[in-house]
Amino acid sequence: MFNPFEFHERNLGRAGWLMALEIVGGVALGLILVGLGYASDLAIIAVWLCNLFTAWFIGKAAAAQGKRQWLYALPAVAPPIAIWLIFKLHSEDSMRRMSMMEADSRVSE
Repeated sequence: MFNPFEFHERNLGRAGWLMALEIVGGVALGLILVGLGYASDLAIIAVWLCNLFTAWFIGKAAAAQGKRQWLYALPAVAPPIAIWLIFKLHSEDSMRRMSMMEADSRVSE
């Protein structure tokens, strides 16, 4: 199965998957609500509520990288900021892992 977060910190992967499910679920719920004759704005409320869990996992991933947990978790309550923070933490985790692999290869030589 395709998992872009396979080698990264567990909570970062969970936050990424939850964000993807929020986007897909929010669009699907919006379309269902429009089909039933309701305003699609109600889907935004569901996305924001689900984003609380994503923000919690973003905070835990930031803490695992040695950053302040609440400094990352509180702004991540807003979905656009959460998407940006996931990419930011993902790239920093990738760079950290690449530097660790490089250091390991130098030690083994």
